[in-house]
Amino acid sequence: MSSQPLPGRPERIYLPTEIWQTILRHAIFVPLFFDTDPLSSYGLAALRGYYDMSGYWDSERTRNKLRRVCSSWNAYLQHFAHRFVALKDVVHNHVPIAALPLAYRIHMTACKCFACINHGLQNTGHLASSVSRSDSKEPVDRSWRVEILEIDHHWLREDALLKILASKSHVRVYIRPLLIKVNKTIEHQSSSELRLYSGLPGTEICSVQNLSTLRLALDTSLVSTIPPMPNLKHLSVIFTDRENSRGRDLLINWLQQIGHQLLTLFWATGERVNYKLPIPIWSLCPSITSLQLPSDTLWSSPPPTHPITYLRLNLGPDRNENRSKCAYCDLFHPILTRYAGAPIDDIVRCGNIKTISFDRSWSMMLFYFDEGSDVACRYWWLRSHGIRYVDADLLTFEDYIISELEIGRSLRRTPPSRLFLF
Repeated sequence: MSSQPLPGRPERIYLPTEIWQTILRHAIFVPLFFDTDPLSSYGLAALRGYYDMSGYWDSERTRNKLRRVCSSWNAYLQHFAHRFVALKDVVHNHVPIAALPLAYRIHMTACKCFACINHGLQNTGHLASSVSRSDSKEPVDRSWRVEILEIDHHWLREDALLKILASKSHVRVYIRPLLIKVNKTIEHQSSSELRLYSGLPGTEICSVQNLSTLRLALDTSLVSTIPPMPNLKHLSVIFTDRENSRGRDLLINWLQQIGHQLLTLFWATGERVNYKLPIPIWSLCPSITSLQLPSDTLWSSPPPTHPITYLRLNLGPDRNENRSKCAYCDLFHPILTRYAGAPIDDIVRCGNIKTISFDRSWSMMLFYFDEGSDVACRYWWLRSHGIRYVDADLLTFEDYIISELEIGRSLRRTPPSRLFLF
């Protein structure tokens, strides 16, 4: 006798294991935070959230709720614990050392709590040996999952711990202090896997073939040539020495090799003297869509067919000593915004540029420019010409005000205080 559902009760449907596991994975998925090539995947606008941990913790709350549904879900979702680990939580015993091999993203940053600052709890020479002991308790040597590694000044001294991370993982994103000496431990082990790197260059980094995104601090006294990187698409460069002419020659020679493949170039160093590129940037980088040039570089308009749409400018204040009137509101502004290296009227006339940003956040902008500046007029003047005017986070002023109101009303957490690494 075949069983039939009782009248008035829906028939129970059993999904195959693979389907409900896929649904659970999607329910706790955190796309941007764990992406190993975020700029290529989401573009510049999304990168403001790359350091934002709120999405991850929201997914953890969802994961814990789903674990309570049934024992099968609980057992499956336990495999996704500790996808992100901050080492300061390990130091404080909030997270067990055994969680480190499970993490896809590790944040090696110093804790700024009172106990750590005043009582030296950051002396973590024992941490590497504790990790080794934890690993030795396992029946087999585990291959660590970490793909994203962010390191601050403090943790760069922990060579023993970095060796463990390098030997047991395939780091694809390596974000380190921009002006601190390279730690070759991670660099050597990860050079073939890296997709995103931020920091000073080293021998291994300069030979990376799969790198897609690079933020580089160059010292021309240490680096004389940079080999081609065939997969590089997004490049941000500053020079750490004062010999900018030598740095310019180095970068231009490099751009002659890789410029045709670049989609993003942010070159921020400048000496505030008029400098004309020997080769137009539009010829060096024919496919580029986002650009920043040094403040001392003379502006030349792009060809009408060039794909450039986004321009970041070096912004500074100027006193209106001539007491000239504003072209937008016909009033006098004591403080004028100066866009070094590019006349704003020429940019508007060229027609290619759809978005202009300055190299600061709106919060910094409001701090440096008082109520007497022409910031608001410049904003609305650009809007009237169909150009978005945004800060370095790619936020319009309206977006910035809304985000501040949401933070003030506790509708969302405070975002990271720093801009993204580009």
